[in-house]
Amino acid sequence: MAKKRTRRALWALTIVPGLVLIAACAGQSSGSDDIRSQQPADAVGVVTSVSKDATTVAVGFSADKGYEYFDGATFDLPTAGGLEDPDGLAADPNNLAVGDHIEVWVNECAESQPVQCADPVARIATDANSS
Repeated sequence: MAKKRTRRALWALTIVPGLVLIAACAGQSSGSDDIRSQQPADAVGVVTSVSKDATTVAVGFSADKGYEYFDGATFDLPTAGGLEDPDGLAADPNNLAVGDHIEVWVNECAESQPVQCADPVARIATDANSS
């Protein structure tokens, strides 16, 4: 009888962590790990220029008040997954236009003038007068 209990305990110790891992991976596939859903934007401002190539859209940026650190930056948004509409749905950065109001999230920035940030993602802002 002791061997049966030991097998059950080992089975539970094997299966439970596996189920937790599967549940964690399922949560990530829903997009909930996107930085845009986890924290406020690093920069908010207006698109001043748009330059396109096959994989990125270079977006010139004029920062709103309070985000001056990013003023004059150019954000290279990937054409796949780099931009969301105000509802959080995927948008095509090729459709951005000068004057559009956007929010931008960045990972790391090089100290320069203007600042240069790697791997930015953005969202079209809902209200240009919100900041």
